Amino acid sequence: MSKLINREEDILLYLQPYMEERFQSTCQILQKDIEKQGTDIWEQLKNAVHEVLQLSREAQNRQQKGAIQYLVFSFLKSGIYMDKLLLHLECLDDGFYLEQQEASIIFELSFLQKQFMEDLTFLHNMIQRKFIRLKKYELMEIGMKYADFYHSLIFKMTNSLLSLLMQEIEKSNISVTDQFKILYGEYLENAAVVYSKE
Repeated sequence: MSKLINREEDILLYLQPYMEERFQSTCQILQKDIEKQGTDIWEQLKNAVHEVLQLSREAQNRQQKGAIQYLVFSFLKSGIYMDKLLLHLECLDDGFYLEQQEASIIFELSFLQKQFMEDLTFLHNMIQRKFIRLKKYELMEIGMKYADFYHSLIFKMTNSLLSLLMQEIEKSNISVTDQFKILYGEYLENAAVVYSKE
């Protein structure tokens, strides 16, 4: 019984070097793809940011939302259960998650999707050489673990787009607080400060 309990940990430990090596190769592929499709990728993200800012402005106009204190980009690990890379965008006033009116959308990172699925296929093939009768939840855990690599990549992308994001916020005419921040993290978990108005 203890073997079954520990197998999940053994699987991830065995795959760790393969995950690292695969992601290094993936980054080179993605860099070329992003260089080619950079304008389209930014246009998609800009539209998503515009949508969440518009929702916030409409709520402010109805007096249902205060000045925005946080624009939060959250990686949704739950998307892995649907074989999707998803980003949750949300504007929060100083009430944080207790605010009166939610303003959020879910953005599908379609430009990363194909490569992510190819990476998972590679990792599944690698693990089947070592472990037999893999369960669905074990394959899912591989996806959840490997998604951490993409999580860090999306953080770097968000950081690199900071000046463009700030332009969109300024153009939106939404009210923001003097402590306005842009955050990036995992949904409802710890977040890093990408930008601070202070």
